[in-house]
Amino acid sequence: MKSKIFALLTAVCIASGLSACTAGDGHVHEWGDWQVTTPPTCTTEGVETRVCKSDSSHTETRNLSIDPTAHDYGDWQTEIAATCLQRQGKDVRECRLCHDKIYRDTLYDGPHVIENNECKICHTPCTEGFEFTEIKDGETTVAYMISGMDATADEEILIPDKHSGLPVTEITNNAIVGNSTAEKVYLPDSIKAIKVMAFRSDTKLKSVYVGSGVEVFERNSFMDCAALTEIIVAGDNKNYATENGILFNKERTEIISVPDGLTVAKLPDSLTVVSAQSFNGHSALESVEFGANVTEIGASAFYNSGLTSVTIPEKTVKIDNNAFHNCKNLKTVIWNAEACAEAYEYVFTGCAAIDTIKIGKNVKSMPMNTFRPLSAENIKVDIEDMSAWCNIEFTDYRQNPLYFAHNLYLNGAEATEIVIPAAVTALNYTFAECYNIEKVSFEAGSALASIGDWAFTGCSKLAEITLPASLESIAKGAFKSCKQLTSATFENPVGWVMSTSADMTENRYVWESESLGDKEQNATYLTGYANYYWERY
Repeated sequence: MKSKIFALLTAVCIASGLSACTAGDGHVHEWGDWQVTTPPTCTTEGVETRVCKSDSSHTETRNLSIDPTAHDYGDWQTEIAATCLQRQGKDVRECRLCHDKIYRDTLYDGPHVIENNECKICHTPCTEGFEFTEIKDGETTVAYMISGMDATADEEILIPDKHSGLPVTEITNNAIVGNSTAEKVYLPDSIKAIKVMAFRSDTKLKSVYVGSGVEVFERNSFMDCAALTEIIVAGDNKNYATENGILFNKERTEIISVPDGLTVAKLPDSLTVVSAQSFNGHSALESVEFGANVTEIGASAFYNSGLTSVTIPEKTVKIDNNAFHNCKNLKTVIWNAEACAEAYEYVFTGCAAIDTIKIGKNVKSMPMNTFRPLSAENIKVDIEDMSAWCNIEFTDYRQNPLYFAHNLYLNGAEATEIVIPAAVTALNYTFAECYNIEKVSFEAGSALASIGDWAFTGCSKLAEITLPASLESIAKGAFKSCKQLTSATFENPVGWVMSTSADMTENRYVWESESLGDKEQNATYLTGYANYYWERY
């Protein structure tokens, strides 16, 4: 009988996909999922295992086939070095197991290394046809300055390091002017000075490689070279350095020269001052990424450039006159400066395409007239946080970009109905000349104590406002020119006094609480007596 029962159980196990335990175990295996315990490689099989859910000491294993894609490659190694002689090189990686190899092409984008009037790597001779002028020490010729390579048809110009056995140390004024073929220029280590407008109107010039010896870059060294995107200085130069194509002093704290063809400018964290006229006239420039420590943007720094957007960094405290004047493609200004104390008037004059001014949530104050005048219509002031906006310390209406832009948005949505957060205690010039606000209310538990100077003046669509019970004063001009205001509710109408003087002594008038109980009449009072001060005693 027992043998029949055992046979029956075995049949059931087989039919249900379960394996029977060894005789005497007393249970039927219920297997878990297969788990890879030894991954296969490109040369060996792997193993996967499953465990009985009832007894973990019972396991089954099975082999996994060799995986021809499971290589274990080492690091890339240079097989053929890319140099100025062999422009295209090759790197290789080898599988540690089966020695399979994969390759990638490399390209050399570095300079020729000029020595004895040729590249010492590829032996390309230096360009011929230059004019040389003696540099003398008294009556003795000690070196030469070089000029006169305007008409060369070479795509690469290699400046010689010697002439008549003496070093070539200067690139003269207008050394290469109006050249229409040269794309790259290589300067040897012997060059110590690059004079004013040394390279001018060279229409195809893309790259300039500067040796280790340069001590002086004079202004506008690469004037009107519209295709120039990078100036590269040898790493061991003691006076200058380059980053992202831009020429800096060695410490990268001062911009020396910016290529005319640069479209994106990335400035290092070491830079604190964007010097005057650094990007003046750079029409190809579309965006600038300031480093984290920029505190000052100099006069005409981006005058007449091609910027489409700009973000004023947090630590900026000064923007000099005409910094962004006549940037005709500029559409978006993101203002993150926490407490910029000084900005000259008309910083954005002539920026007719501006349509959005975004104000960061960490902004605490703004300088005067930064956005005066704005010539475009329907400009948006887009704020991140209503509480942060209300707490900006405006002490004059001309500090508020909304006064010039007129349209308030909150995180991209038009703010026609706004709710002032409970923690806000005062409003000063906060919504002056905002044309699109229609309704204002305050969160429950509002701590607002004062509506200050020009807080809502010129809000031409404001129709409804509820004044919280915490309110203690309303400044002169707060609701001036709010021509559509038809509903104003005082949550606390008791104890209000009105006067034409700030000390509440002249033309003093005491309101009965019943007089301020009609919201329509209240709207008439607030706008009709807009030149009065209101206080609760």
